[in-house]
Amino acid sequence: MKKIFILMFFNVIILINGQENIFIDIDSHKEIIDNFLDSIKNNDFESTISLFDWDVIEFDYIKYSMLMISISPISSSREFPKINYYNKILRKSNHIKEIETFISNLLLPEKYYNFIEGKGYPWPTSNSDTFTEDIVIEFLEYFDFDRLKEIDIIAIELSEPRLQFSLRHQNNMKIIFGEIYGYLDYVEYNILYSFEGKKYFGAITLCKYGNKWYIHHLSSLLSNIYFGKLIEMD
Repeated sequence: MKKIFILMFFNVIILINGQENIFIDIDSHKEIIDNFLDSIKNNDFESTISLFDWDVIEFDYIKYSMLMISISPISSSREFPKINYYNKILRKSNHIKEIETFISNLLLPEKYYNFIEGKGYPWPTSNSDTFTEDIVIEFLEYFDFDRLKEIDIIAIELSEPRLQFSLRHQNNMKIIFGEIYGYLDYVEYNILYSFEGKKYFGAITLCKYGNKWYIHHLSSLLSNIYFGKLIEMD
């Protein structure tokens, strides 16, 4: 099992190689993580989606294209307001999918995990005679959203702190999150959840835009946890 340590919530200085390096505004991070958890517990999914950054990104399409040395399909850009609005809706849809994945990992049993990730089905697909109404009813019965009141957080840790706050990584992120997305700061966390007697390992990336923190993704690139996925721990 991955080692998890409790991160006490107060503003701290991260020490890298014995030197004061990065100031972490833990209080603000705890607030948004708590708000996310409360909204899930209370089935207040409008509040959940409002915590994400889909409506505040000012994506610089030209800088992104120059960095990638390529032109990608249409993406939101501050230079093109109508395209920007269109892509905000697409980003919102992607975040809704993350929330759906997060919730499904909690409510559905293990036999559905590949289905959640789009890798297969736990029911017969080649013979319509064997696909019965009972299969559909069984699937729907798992989605008792009142069960989500049982979710809680056991522990939180910074994702790979030595790497995350290394000078090279910080400079790279300043280009990606700062120059391209318009953010002032970002941070990645791993989170250990408890739910109905089981433990789940997940992640979250937060970004600061103006004076406010938002959820960028239910992911951590440093921990290889992506888009709402939860890993059930032994």
